[in-house]
Amino acid sequence: LIRDGAIVTVYARRGAISVRREMRAQGTGGMGDPITLVALEGRDRLTATVTGYNQAEVNYRPANEIQQTKGIQFISGSSDAAAGSTPSGNIRNAGGYAIRRGGIRK
Repeated sequence: LIRDGAIVTVYARRGAISVRREMRAQGTGGMGDPITLVALEGRDRLTATVTGYNQAEVNYRPANEIQQTKGIQFISGSSDAAAGSTPSGNIRNAGGYAIRRGGIRK
């Protein structure tokens, strides 16, 4: 489904949020296979799972685990809880954790 050098649409999904990016395949892959993708510009590289013709999806750990990527952490909070901003502009989730570049602070 994906050939070496092909332009691949890669998706990252987390709940209701979906991000799409085009990257170049390094290698070939069939449905469900892991594949290495590199940015069209720059040096970003990631491994995704083939989900269709020239399509792949980034694999995330379960939603209740903390994800850390290049100094940015993603956390999941309760969907019915009130989240807010701090005076410094950082975002706080229901647990009182601030989300900012470089990590999470309580």
